[in-house]
Amino acid sequence: MSLSNLKNQADGKRTLNIFALFLIILFTAALLAHIVTPAIAGSKPFLYHTILELACIFIALSMFLVVWLAYKRNSPVNHIIALGFLTAAVFNIFHTYYYLGISFDPNESHLTVKFWIIGRFTEALVLLLSTLKMYHLRVNKWVGLWFSISFALSVSWFIKYFPGLSPILFARQGVTPAKTAAEFIIITIFLAGLFYLKKEGPARDMLTYRYVFLALLISVPTELCYTFGLVKLPFYNYLGHFLKIAYFYCLFRGVFVSAVTYPYEKLEEAGKYTANILNELPVGLITFDSRSKLSFANLKSQELLGYQLDEIYGLTIDEVTELINLKEPSLIRQISRNPIIDKVRTIRNKPGNYVKLKIDVHILESGGLLYLFDEAKKKQELANLQLQTQTILNSINNFVIMMDADRKIIACNKTFEDIVELEAKDILGRNLKDFNEMMNFSKKELPVKLLKQETLDELQEASFVTPRGTRKDIFVHTGLIYNVEGEVLGAIGVGSDITVLKQQEQKLQQQEKLAVLGQMAAGICHEIKNPLTAIKGFSQVIVSHAQDEKTKHYASIIEGEAINVNKVVSDFLAFARPHPPILKEVSLNEMVQSMKLMLETHSFMEGVDIILSLGSEEKTVMIDRDQMQQVVLNITKNAIEALSECENPQLTISTGLNDITGEMYIIIADNGVGMSEDDKIKAGTPFFTTKDYGTGLGLSICFQIIKEHGGRIEIDSKLGQGTAFTISLPCAACAAALQEETPHKFPPPIFPGNRQPRTNLEIPFGREALR
Repeated sequence: MSLSNLKNQADGKRTLNIFALFLIILFTAALLAHIVTPAIAGSKPFLYHTILELACIFIALSMFLVVWLAYKRNSPVNHIIALGFLTAAVFNIFHTYYYLGISFDPNESHLTVKFWIIGRFTEALVLLLSTLKMYHLRVNKWVGLWFSISFALSVSWFIKYFPGLSPILFARQGVTPAKTAAEFIIITIFLAGLFYLKKEGPARDMLTYRYVFLALLISVPTELCYTFGLVKLPFYNYLGHFLKIAYFYCLFRGVFVSAVTYPYEKLEEAGKYTANILNELPVGLITFDSRSKLSFANLKSQELLGYQLDEIYGLTIDEVTELINLKEPSLIRQISRNPIIDKVRTIRNKPGNYVKLKIDVHILESGGLLYLFDEAKKKQELANLQLQTQTILNSINNFVIMMDADRKIIACNKTFEDIVELEAKDILGRNLKDFNEMMNFSKKELPVKLLKQETLDELQEASFVTPRGTRKDIFVHTGLIYNVEGEVLGAIGVGSDITVLKQQEQKLQQQEKLAVLGQMAAGICHEIKNPLTAIKGFSQVIVSHAQDEKTKHYASIIEGEAINVNKVVSDFLAFARPHPPILKEVSLNEMVQSMKLMLETHSFMEGVDIILSLGSEEKTVMIDRDQMQQVVLNITKNAIEALSECENPQLTISTGLNDITGEMYIIIADNGVGMSEDDKIKAGTPFFTTKDYGTGLGLSICFQIIKEHGGRIEIDSKLGQGTAFTISLPCAACAAALQEETPHKFPPPIFPGNRQPRTNLEIPFGREALR
């Protein structure tokens, strides 16, 4: 049988029960009316009418008070019922008052009938609104109270002092057709409410379905008792009042159940549900209320302590701690100030066994305390397992890094810390995406592809730059981590640092290429220099002996070209077979200062301003002074040529000390045309030049000289902004570190015109430089 069929059967059974109860109430009211009518016939009918009406008024006001005293916790439909029936109670009060006045003034009868009709109409309309779900807006309780009373008094005043504006409902001959029509309208409204309530079915916001539905059923025969003049018959008059009392009582029960009983039942259910959840926790949990008395202990805590809940319920903190032999007043005092986390204490349970517990204590908002505890043995075992795992990872020569499914780094070994030049506390917990951005990792997409299982069990080559500026090349092998159910928990990367290996490979390739160049250069230079000497010598003889000016001119051209060819050959020899530097302790500031006149002479001819900015802090360097001057002159000459088309050409030569790396540096910066990214990569490559003339060996020789000195050259340039060459050389005191040739991060160059420095670009050597 389907779930919908079961629901329909349950609804049908519920409806039958309500109708059965309705018939019982109807029969009981009729029986009471049959018994009461003869007993009070002819004896003070006005008094009995007043008593019955006051009973209805009392129930209506009680219904209002139940909702009013718990207004915020009640639903909007309860607000409408309570305020509406408060209005109806005011009309019923006037109805009762004027009904008593009939015995003194028969003309008052039309007033009591009008108040009766308006009161019943109000009740019917309020119940209809509640069943139509027109109650989603909450009304302020004081605004609602003011409106209800103001409306009731205003309508009452209108009925009292403007009787001619309302239809006549009662005359000397009896009930008028207008009253009968009004009664049928009220019955129609009650039936409409009954229809909509049945259509919607049971719901929490429609009070209690059973009582409201029953009240609406009772309202129909109640109204029929006052229709067609039946009210003149004592039996129907008392039957109508008894049914009216039953009608009000059912509504009161519905409101009371909805406003009082239902919330407490739900609260009790929620308490049981919460207790069941807490009892399933794998850790012990005990709560103390604001009076420091034990209010709850879950099953795990009862198991650890050995006491049942009824044995310790209501005990104070001091009594519980004494019971389990946890006599530590300082711990109890600390609770009132700050939470306690991961405190390990030994307690004695009821069987007399000592148990070591890990205790956490938290302060509740209500002023109470929450104790969470578990056997410390489990935590110690977990801590030992973590320590053993970390020890194993640290013993591996390869680096290891692990991340979870959210790409957060959860573990790494000591080798990884050494490679990235960071401590574990600066690595663990970081998002791998952010970490890769910080390290300028060359394959940032790798973690995403790995978790998507797009790249598995593949050896990847990558590179990154540490926070200290050290470039690292690595091989890394990645894989996924699964749980016992085959779900992906995260990923792991295992790899090696191949930075030194790649540097040695590049050195070897460079040496092989230079060896070939040296052998070729020796043969070429030997074959070219001898003819050049003869050409130069004979051209000089021709110039000195020839009488014809044209002949002298042509001979001079030959001599000049021979000199240029000889320079090219000499540069080639210098590059292929460089002379080893003769190192001496030199002051860079003094060397640059001594070159000032030479530099200014050349720059003055080209209209370029040279600015020297020598650092105040200086350490001597071990260099070959002549070779270093050759480097500075060569780079300066290139810079001056790059400024030929600049409006305000300016060249800045500055020196300084990098305390972090222990190196001196020279920065030669111009505000010329700049270099493209492609030209920056190729700069320093043999035979590469952007000039219309030249061999392309000048910068190559400079790079080689600086390399022989254990230093390096960095280029920073942008098109239209200028270029800066940074020459870094180890200080004399750090000469022992020359063999390592480890790249470092350097201070940004100083650009003319107060422009912002740009990111340094390191020019590669070896295979990358000659690519």
